[in-house]
Amino acid sequence: MVRTTIWPLTLSIMVSVLAACRSGGPKTVIVNEQNADSTVKLHKSDILELALVSNPSTGYIWEPQFLDTTVLRQKGDMDFKSDRSDTGFSGSPGKLTMRFEAIGSGKKTLQMIHHQPWDSGAPPTQTFKMTVVVN
Repeated sequence: MVRTTIWPLTLSIMVSVLAACRSGGPKTVIVNEQNADSTVKLHKSDILELALVSNPSTGYIWEPQFLDTTVLRQKGDMDFKSDRSDTGFSGSPGKLTMRFEAIGSGKKTLQMIHHQPWDSGAPPTQTFKMTVVVN
């Protein structure tokens, strides 16, 4: 009797462990401008790290447009790193990095716009789009 109740429990634990071991847990997928108009495949809990050229001192910023928060959620604040190595120089271009966590299944377009947020009548100066598939 004990043997018949332990086997299903053991099998259930093994399946759970194998599912959790899917290549070591959540992974980070790094993309940039060169990945525009491409498709990236993620699993739930994976992180999509997007790095785009930016110069926030001009007043232009990158922002997600029409982000479907049932599939992707922005994780943390944006990080800006200047291309210049000397930290005392302001106004230089660099990379703006945003992170998105895959939280639900689906196929969605991630679209970013480069604009001055206070100038709602002006079209964005640049856009970035890619398809994100979360399994």
